[in-house]
Amino acid sequence: MPASPPVDRRPQLLVMLLLAAAGVALRWWFVDFESGDFRTFLSRWYAHLQATGHLAGLRDDSFSNYNTPYLVLLALAGYLPVSALAAVKAISIGFDLLLAWAGSRIVARLRPASAWPPVGAFALVLALPTVAMNSGVWGQCDSIYATFCLLAVLALVDRRPWAAPAWWGWRSRSSSRPCSCCPCWSRC
Repeated sequence: MPASPPVDRRPQLLVMLLLAAAGVALRWWFVDFESGDFRTFLSRWYAHLQATGHLAGLRDDSFSNYNTPYLVLLALAGYLPVSALAAVKAISIGFDLLLAWAGSRIVARLRPASAWPPVGAFALVLALPTVAMNSGVWGQCDSIYATFCLLAVLALVDRRPWAAPAWWGWRSRSSSRPCSCCPCWSRC
């Protein structure tokens, strides 16, 4: 049987890029909103890292109760030519995009003959109110550990049982919160 010709995925990629731009624009609409968490914690952590030399400021971990990977991102965000609030939100918004991409890849693996369902998954994840509000309004970093959780699930779907725990480890390292996708391990 002859091999089928490769499918042109450029229209889907273009739509996903437009969705990503719309998702970022929606979130950026709220860039000036300062949440209580930002005023009480994140702005102080950001200021500490700026005042102590970005990554060098991580030597003293008593200034924060967050895990190191997020603080590294926060220290690196200090190099961006934007306000502290925009830098904090940029981290979360970037992970929103990665989260949507991971969701779309899971759907693409489960529906390989279908071109548009992964685009729908990308749009759905990016448009979820909790996802958009957490990053764009409150500057929360929930999408970081959720992204690693979905990457672990993607590794399981791809039958890469050794990659899944590695992604799960990054998920666990980026947050101390429990996650409900632990039952997936029994499917390996």
